[in-house]
Amino acid sequence: MAITSTAKTTHFVWGLLTTSIAIPTMNSLPSSSEQFASYSIRTYTDRAFTTEIRPKTSGVTTQSHDLNLNEYTRSTTDYEKIIGEIRSWILFENGWDGEGARQPSENSIKDAVSFMHLIRESVELPEPMLHANGNVSLYWNDKGFYADLEFLGNERIAYFIKTKNDDRHKGTLSFNSIEVPAVLSILIGV
Repeated sequence: MAITSTAKTTHFVWGLLTTSIAIPTMNSLPSSSEQFASYSIRTYTDRAFTTEIRPKTSGVTTQSHDLNLNEYTRSTTDYEKIIGEIRSWILFENGWDGEGARQPSENSIKDAVSFMHLIRESVELPEPMLHANGNVSLYWNDKGFYADLEFLGNERIAYFIKTKNDDRHKGTLSFNSIEVPAVLSILIGV
């Protein structure tokens, strides 16, 4: 029985890292798995790369893939950087600050990220902050305006806001991750 083979290349792209594997297709198994092993040659230039798969045996077809990453990349926005920083806090463990801080609350992180998605880049972006109690806060401090929103992790937000007129507002309110609570929308200008 004849063996028919083709090389199928699977690329997993994470940044500029690629992994290539050759998967044989055949009517019957070869006598040696070595027959289908392959290797990659990668050339990187100006964020563009070429990956060429070359089989060790003549029974496997060769495929070449060119990808210009300049067509598919853009700079990360400040908004995305804030969300990335907040999401990275899930990796912290108890004592992350060296002074006994609690592990970040997964629900607090989710609520803060949901809030960021709602405000997008419609207002001056806040600074993210992680409290020792494990809760995430977003705060603004700009030209006499100060706001601190602490995501309590139970679909509630504790807030303190001082306007440019020196009016002060504080309280706790419900947050459903679908819309910015009305009072915050008015006070922050979202």
